[in-house]
Amino acid sequence: MELKTLIIGLCVALGVFAVKSGAGLYYGVCVQKKTLAKMGLPLIYGLSYLAVMTALGALFSHNDIIRSPSTLKWLLQHGTDLHILISTGLIVWGILIISRKPHDGKPGNAAWLALVLPCPVCLTAIGCTVAVVIAATSRSIWSTVGIVWITFTTIGLLTACLYHLISAKLKKDLETTLGAVMIATSIYTLLTMFLSPSLEDAIRVYRIVSQKEAPHSSYPRLQVILWASTLVAFIVGLVSSLSKARKDKPANAYYRAPGVIEIVYGSGLHRRQEK
Repeated sequence: MELKTLIIGLCVALGVFAVKSGAGLYYGVCVQKKTLAKMGLPLIYGLSYLAVMTALGALFSHNDIIRSPSTLKWLLQHGTDLHILISTGLIVWGILIISRKPHDGKPGNAAWLALVLPCPVCLTAIGCTVAVVIAATSRSIWSTVGIVWITFTTIGLLTACLYHLISAKLKKDLETTLGAVMIATSIYTLLTMFLSPSLEDAIRVYRIVSQKEAPHSSYPRLQVILWASTLVAFIVGLVSSLSKARKDKPANAYYRAPGVIEIVYGSGLHRRQEK
């Protein structure tokens, strides 16, 4: 698996988990009764994920193995396993969300914690994303952690705002909608993972063949000349054959256009519509 595909897949998984946590944040704000708690929960959300990613950064900063070529090689070799693990976790999580009893968009007092808190698969996605970006680029560990944290929390907060805007118009249970999105995204990620290598191999083979044929410029030119000569000879031969056949026909011979016209040779050219 190529590095670009691995990074894109991990970022997609990270984005899905950010959406999940943002939905949980919205549910948490909904069940809070005090205004101060409603206002403080997004701040706690951002600081909590900052602490999680800071811990990951501290772990990676004290371990030089994350920058070694062997680590990047291992991540690339096991990229498929990571994708399958993360996508499978998303599918299972989505099924669990859908299978719950609907709450008409208002979950219980503690149900939102299951969405907003990072699950083991979510932590795996965050850790793998940070590790791959650090190993593949020259960025510092803390700048990478900062970028991942800003991206994650921004997506989560925007998701919470979006849920707030559509909650009045969306009649379906929001948990069911979220579970369906998680399952669909995971299936799409798996299909992309399995289909992309085949498409890339086909494109690569086509490019190799094209590059091999490009230096031999005389062969395409010779083929064009041969095809053009054959076409001209065919047209000349066809015209000559038709002219000779027309001259050799007797005076009372005729050619009948199928179901439409009779052309009679002899005393002149006559046409009639056939009944």
